[in-house]
Amino acid sequence: MEERDRRRRSALALAVLALLAAGRAEAKQFHVTSFSAGLAYDHFARTVAWGGGGPSKLRAHAFGAQAEVGFSGGLVFSFAAGFSLVNPSRLAFGTLPISLEFRGANMSGLSLAAEAAAPVKRAGRFEIGAAGRIVYSSGAARSWPLEGFAVEGRATGRPDWLELSAGPRLAYLAFGPRIVPFAEVSARLLWAGFRMAETLGELGGEETSRVRGDFALALALGAEVRVGGPVKVKVKAGLAAGGGGADGLFSIGALYGF
Repeated sequence: MEERDRRRRSALALAVLALLAAGRAEAKQFHVTSFSAGLAYDHFARTVAWGGGGPSKLRAHAFGAQAEVGFSGGLVFSFAAGFSLVNPSRLAFGTLPISLEFRGANMSGLSLAAEAAAPVKRAGRFEIGAAGRIVYSSGAARSWPLEGFAVEGRATGRPDWLELSAGPRLAYLAFGPRIVPFAEVSARLLWAGFRMAETLGELGGEETSRVRGDFALALALGAEVRVGGPVKVKVKAGLAAGGGGADGLFSIGALYGF
């Protein structure tokens, strides 16, 4: 209980920083200063416990189009939509007509993401800011035959997940706008569900295994690099530590400014 309260306090502190940045941004009069669009790839792994069971690995990938809108004062909104690939593993379904253990498989789907970032304070060559992000993935259904029975059977699974993250970001501005390294800390909350439906002859049933608000604290390093004219590349890599251990995260995107 003490560990859970500590995590909640950490998440609250990081969220407050993000809200302060948003409040500072709203206090000014903004107009659009930039617009860019391109492609982005995002990956994370997470050790979770489905339905209160033992730890298992959840791996997710998203690839798609991204648009970024910049406003005066440094506020930036970005949006992404595309395809997702998720690989949940070690799920047990015990209330179906025939108990199933899902050991893992790649499952495709669609993903949507939105992110906001704003500067809070500049101190010499450093700039302190805050960022928040939400990502949702809805998976497509995938079916497998049930073999070894006298009647025909089939199992159909469908995953979905939602992740919220927020926290402070520290950027180093000594290289000018061409190269901006940064470090960020974020509190990340994950909700996930895997619905399994089963038919076996005249029997049928459905069961959903869930991950409810799994918390992790992430540390990432990255950089925004202008590689020529209006083209900007942003790359980030880090680790997210939660109750199940430390897992990796990585993202990269290329945007063309108009």
